[in-house]
Amino acid sequence: MPAIYVLTATPEAVATVTRGVLQSFLNYTGDGAELNSPQCTYLELRTTPCMTVHMTQEWYLTVVLDGIEMYPATQATLIVSVDRRMSDLDLEECISLAIKMKNRGRRVHLSRAKSAGLGLTMHTAESTKNTTFSSTPQ
Repeated sequence: MPAIYVLTATPEAVATVTRGVLQSFLNYTGDGAELNSPQCTYLELRTTPCMTVHMTQEWYLTVVLDGIEMYPATQATLIVSVDRRMSDLDLEECISLAIKMKNRGRRVHLSRAKSAGLGLTMHTAESTKNTTFSSTPQ
């Protein structure tokens, strides 16, 4: 199991990581005497909902969205991603959660759910020949 999954197994850890990513890209940095501009002006944070013994997939998305929504919609939004290795049931759960969050007024985009009025993102570098251990086509 990759270390990131172990390090982000609790809602508190997910909140900390989400805040850290958003702050490192979107906030001014420096010691006060010299401020550096943010690394970007708009960030689409992409994540796949995960369930652990400490949280459901819905709770995971809620925690991530709570962090994202500390910034204006013109600065940050969420793309809920799905993994090609997921079962049909898991794919449907991710799509249903994204639709549920959007219907609650949350800022969410999700591929395969365009018919529900959500944004569409396609990663063209992936292929069926990619392995779970390498992003380089075989």
